[in-house]
Amino acid sequence: MIEEGTSGWLDTLVEELEGDPDYIASEMAIGLMEEACRLMEAQGVSRAELAQRMGVNRARVTQLLNAAPNLTLRSVAQLAIALGARPHVSLLDPCPSKEPATIGHQDLPD
Repeated sequence: MIEEGTSGWLDTLVEELEGDPDYIASEMAIGLMEEACRLMEAQGVSRAELAQRMGVNRARVTQLLNAAPNLTLRSVAQLAIALGARPHVSLLDPCPSKEPATIGHQDLPD
């Protein structure tokens, strides 16, 4: 049992990961591919058919569906078009309890 006011190791790990760009990118990619698979199933679209619609080979579709966290926006758009979906990318307002952080070694260019 965890005492009041203390945090378990899992809570601590999740808090740390919420500030990790690689973790966030992976989480986003997994969610996006879950949505793509849901659309594929609803439309009865196989990986082979999706590859044909996207103009890529089946290996590329498998790579995308494996949720690589470094998906390009172009790949997302290509996937959305092939599934007749509308992609949406946004940045939400921060949580009130979170302070903005600086990511030293991965700063964005000016």
